[in-house]
Amino acid sequence: MSDLEYTSMKLAEIELACKKQFNVNLHVKEVLFDTITSGIHSYTTIFKTDHNDVYALCVSDEKLKLSDVQHAVKSMNMDAEEYLAPGGDKNYFLRLGYVAFLKAYPGRKSWNTQEALFYQTLTPYAPALVKISKINGEIRRYNSVAARWQKVYDFSYAKMRVQ
Repeated sequence: MSDLEYTSMKLAEIELACKKQFNVNLHVKEVLFDTITSGIHSYTTIFKTDHNDVYALCVSDEKLKLSDVQHAVKSMNMDAEEYLAPGGDKNYFLRLGYVAFLKAYPGRKSWNTQEALFYQTLTPYAPALVKISKINGEIRRYNSVAARWQKVYDFSYAKMRVQ
């Protein structure tokens, strides 16, 4: 398989995953970084769309929670703008977070803002699609042998807001 064929196949694979898993139509212009180790059993592909937005698609052999993905994004030296919910369900994290809350506190029917934020992080989230607002000068990967994060690429990105 040639590099061009692999690239075309990878772009189509990402677009299909975004549509199928997150119900979002993204036209992938370029894969910036392919399958960076982002955890013991997870890998992240960073790509740019035709609107010059940058996304991270994280896949895993293990079950991930939103908190795992948040930790990986931050450890990779990126800032998230949005964590896209599976199936395009805007209430996914809130709904499943409330289920986790009720499991912990079966007698309570209401929760405060702090509890809501915490229990949402316990929701299952693999694969994960994250819209990136900033890459802070370098991309890091998880080194499972050394059990630490290390720089793998120099790269900066900041989403510009135009008014």
